[in-house]
Amino acid sequence: MTILGISILLIFFATTPNLGFFTIPSILTVTSVILILILNTSSLIKIKSFDIKSEKVLTIYLFFILLFYSAIYYGGLYQNKNSIVLGYFVLTGFILINFIRYHFFKKTFSFIFICTVYVLMSLWTIFNSPHPVVDTVVVLKEAPQMLIRGKNPYSSTFTQVYPNVNPNYYNYLPFSFFYELPFVLLFKDPRSVIVFSNLLSAILIYKLFKKTDKERVINVFVLTFLFLPRTFYMLEHAYLDPVIFSFFLLFIFFYVNKNKNKFAYLFLGLFLSFKQPPILTIPLFLKENFFRKDFFKLKNFSLFLLPLILPLIYLAINSKAFLEDIVFGLNPAKITSPISSSLTLPTLLKYLSINANFAYLIGLILFAVTFIYLFFKKTSPLTKIVITFLAFNYFTYHAFFNSYFLVIQFLLLAITTEYFGQADKAHSKKSLQLFHLGS
Repeated sequence: MTILGISILLIFFATTPNLGFFTIPSILTVTSVILILILNTSSLIKIKSFDIKSEKVLTIYLFFILLFYSAIYYGGLYQNKNSIVLGYFVLTGFILINFIRYHFFKKTFSFIFICTVYVLMSLWTIFNSPHPVVDTVVVLKEAPQMLIRGKNPYSSTFTQVYPNVNPNYYNYLPFSFFYELPFVLLFKDPRSVIVFSNLLSAILIYKLFKKTDKERVINVFVLTFLFLPRTFYMLEHAYLDPVIFSFFLLFIFFYVNKNKNKFAYLFLGLFLSFKQPPILTIPLFLKENFFRKDFFKLKNFSLFLLPLILPLIYLAINSKAFLEDIVFGLNPAKITSPISSSLTLPTLLKYLSINANFAYLIGLILFAVTFIYLFFKKTSPLTKIVITFLAFNYFTYHAFFNSYFLVIQFLLLAITTEYFGQADKAHSKKSLQLFHLGS
């Protein structure tokens, strides 16, 4: 837990002030994190830990550090400035009262109250940033509307947001606009799906671990998940990473439930149905015997494949447009994001005057080596997923704050499972195989 906790702090310190844009201190910090995590899976280093009780106490106070850090950076880029000031004082006060209640009175606010405050803060953020100048907000609102009108988002043009950028791209996988559809119809704002997804994640974390420790401890974990640094920036920009994470938690929740185990494979398929990087996790799962033996059962495998039919449908409708948006449009020459400023190793290499294409090649080779190492390394799938996502961000050419935020959510899940793992008697053995980090 100590290493994972320090890793979360370091990644947030490296990405929160600069929103994941490149600086020398930030790239050196991220470099140190990835080296520590990789070396910790090997026998090259053995970092001495505290005893379990001390580690648990340290973890809780580390979470409060994160929460106070979150209050400092409350707000969106396009949010009304007065509302940011008020939000800052409200969030700071809420976290401070939680800390005082926990430290001095061994209490926390209830799960319901914590979730209510999160919803109110989220609505406050959305209301005071109604029209952020962000392409993700526009495309995630307009793609479901195109679906209703019978148009193909992959061959359509969206409302222009940035000067000199032709908005004829939709880089998410097709389930994203199907999932957004009811939220856009009901709330007229695609960001409502982020609020729903974070609430869903909070509920799943609470249900997964509520029988393993005191409720006040569970509530601190829920509080931390809901109020991570820049959570409301992620909300303002409608980044889908919290949505992706919620589907992974749904997979875990049903996987450890013996009676509803088959639905886990449906949610695993949906976890892969928003963005391309999560597809990298499948080989890591299939490497595990305990997962593989159930995965290929006809009913389970069919449910896993069900969400993956959608990409095939859009590939059949217009293969050129689909492949351009999902595959070819993401190469460095065509991508619209400012990748020359992304927090990645290739950016550092270019900063050191190395040719851009050679820098991308070096990054790709190093990622492949890291992935192969993790594939054959005997450690838990959750550990492998954390390092794979972090390595993918670090070694490729496109990673900003939202990309690292997903890594942090998985790191936080890893800490949660390790913290509560020793007391987890409610679930089956395979849940421990999946959850525990191993060595």
